[in-house]
Amino acid sequence: MKKKNTAEFVINIRLNNQRSRRGKSAIYIRLTMGNQRVELASHQYIEAMYWNQKLQRVISNADQAGQINNALDIIKGDFQKHYNKMKALGLDVTAQSLKNTYLGKSEREKTLNELSDFYFTRFKEKVSSRTKANNTLKSIFTTNGKLKEFLKYQYRTSDIVLKDLRGSFISNFEHFLTTQHGLSNNSAMKYIRILKRIIKFGVEQDWIGSSPFAQFRCSYIEPQRDRLTMDEVMILYY
Repeated sequence: MKKKNTAEFVINIRLNNQRSRRGKSAIYIRLTMGNQRVELASHQYIEAMYWNQKLQRVISNADQAGQINNALDIIKGDFQKHYNKMKALGLDVTAQSLKNTYLGKSEREKTLNELSDFYFTRFKEKVSSRTKANNTLKSIFTTNGKLKEFLKYQYRTSDIVLKDLRGSFISNFEHFLTTQHGLSNNSAMKYIRILKRIIKFGVEQDWIGSSPFAQFRCSYIEPQRDRLTMDEVMILYY
């Protein structure tokens, strides 16, 4: 019989200076239980100079300090409630299962199709609010279609869970676009760039821990353009 996890959980709140918005660092929640540790975004941001790491709070003279600290207290309280409930039900509580419960997620892993469709929906809402361009939305729609084709061609499947994505996926997708669809390098890079944005969005939504495509760099080839001779220029001039 599997032994139940009896480890207590510890919550630490810290700044993530690698995630920022308009000069403010993201505040992240780190949940530790036994030898397992997970993190999630609090969706709160603050300038580093106003953060007290020892107290794990925003200092009182910062703008919106009370609002941010209250939001962090609510997160900590919610974690405690979920933990107590799971223990009362006799569930095997881990850092990941507690995070999933807090986020309202089931244990079922999110998939690439779910993420790409969700990204399209979110972008469509921004187009409706006139903050994003409709032409880009069309490119996202086309990218999603090509991803579904690629999954069937390369992996003989209709979908893939995000945690199974590897760095080779994006290079194979690029090869598929140029060989099977006959796209030029620059056209293929347009879809590759959208795929990288979709995965980045997944990281921001806590659907995937980090992007497996972070090291892939989009490369563009400068198109060759014929230059007019001086005689041709003069003919056009006159």
